[in-house]
Parts: sequence; C-alpha cells; structure tokens
Amino acid sequence: MGKVLELIDVSKSYDECIVLDHVSFSIHEGELIGVVGPKRSGKTTLANIITGKMKRYDGTVKKFCNNYIGYIGDKFNFYSFKTGMDNLKYIASRHNLSINQVIDIIRFLNIKIDLNEKVKNYSLAMKRKLALIAELIKNPKVIILDEVTNGLTSLELYEFKLCIKKRIEQKNISVLLISDMVSELEKMCYKIIILQNGRIQDSIDVNNISSSINKNIFREL
Repeated sequence: MGKVLELIDVSKSYDECIVLDHVSFSIHEGELIGVVGPKRSGKTTLANIITGKMKRYDGTVKKFCNNYIGYIGDKFNFYSFKTGMDNLKYIASRHNLSINQVIDIIRFLNIKIDLNEKVKNYSLAMKRKLALIAELIKNPKVIILDEVTNGLTSLELYEFKLCIKKRIEQKNISVLLISDMVSELEKMCYKIIILQNGRIQDSIDVNNISSSINKNIFREL
C-alpha cells in the first residue's frame, strides 16, 4: 500500500492551541487509523494541521494524493433552511458531478436519510450522514472523522461504520478516526495512535496489517 500522507516532526507553537510535540506517523492507502487521547491532548490541533486549517506550524506534512482531505466534526456548514438534497446539489455542482452521480453514491452506501427534509430539522445523526455524503462527493483520498461517534445510538453507529467500510473497499480511501473512546476505536481500527499532552505515547497494531483491506477491520459487522 502506498503512502497517502506523512507527518514528520510536526509541532505547533504559534498560537494558544495545544502544542504538538514532534508528532510523526504515516497513513497508507486503505488504512483506518485511530487517534485516541483525553481532552486537550492535541487531537483537534492535529486534525487542523492535516486539513490545512492551521497554517503555521513546525515540521512537515507530506501529501501524496490530491490536496483535498475530507473532514467531519461537530460543526456543519450546511444551509439549514434548505433541504438535504438542495445542499448536496450545490456541493455536486461545485465539483462537476451530476445529482444522479450523487444518488448513486447514496444508493451504494445504503445511507438512510430523508433528503427532502430541511437540514434545520435533522437530528445530529442525520447531519453526520449528510456530512459524510457531502465529503465523499469531493472524492478525498483521506478523510478525518473527529469524534463522530459521540451522540449516536448503537444502530446509527453501526450504519455509519458500514458506510465507511464500503467506501474504503470501493475507493481504497484512508480514514483517520479521532476519538476519546478507545473501546470504539478497537472495534473499528487496526492501528491506534495514543496521543497525550501533544505527544505520541504509543502506537498499537490491533490487527496484522496486510497489503489489502483486512476483512476484520470492522470486527462486529
């Protein structure tokens, strides 16, 4: 598997965010890697550096793929008084996709969502589903999921995991899953990076990584 992203001695020292202490790791095609740590351990700072939201830092972030990296967190940039479908049509038009191509993505992932409802009436789980579709429309090679499991029921979490698994297998994308719940990461990832006080404390291989997608990445599916 080829590299899609590499961080080399990345640290942050130019604002009041949590300072990263020479964080280094690589992400390869098709990998699902977890980053776990307590609050204020530097997880969000790391995500902001990788996605380019944070510009000033020491170290190197190498991208071996298209420049766009998908991101889903707890804030959503949708038009709340428009329907889910209207929002997706707008995003698709900006990325030269037809709405039929968007519908094909939704059907393939089997995402259950009412796209005719206004976003302001969506639950948190519905907004996250819409955000997942919106990010996949942009065809990223890497997508960061920042605390996306919070607030989801067991059924919603299962559906979300299944969507991610399907897209990894279809497009060989790489996923960086950030959470403070190691129990969820153990069920989904085959590599976990433990971050504390801005420093990598340990890196754990949950499964033996092979050259192809391990069928046991999502062990409970």
